[in-house]
Amino acid sequence: MGALVPHIDLQYKMKYVFNYTGRSYMLSYQESYYIVNGSFTFTHSSGKWTFNAYVKNATTNYAAKNF
Repeated sequence: MGALVPHIDLQYKMKYVFNYTGRSYMLSYQESYYIVNGSFTFTHSSGKWTFNAYVKNATTNYAAKNF
């Protein structure tokens, strides 16, 4: 048959405030969030081929907020 190997990783990003001083002043605030990525890899028992399916950034779609 073959082997099926799952993989999951989790990243946590803390909130931050970003200040830019130059020709203009901008203040951005980003809430804390987490990102979940996952994949499955199937390897045929002969070892001649593999199949990989993955999902990136499955939980969030954030952008920095400007105010």
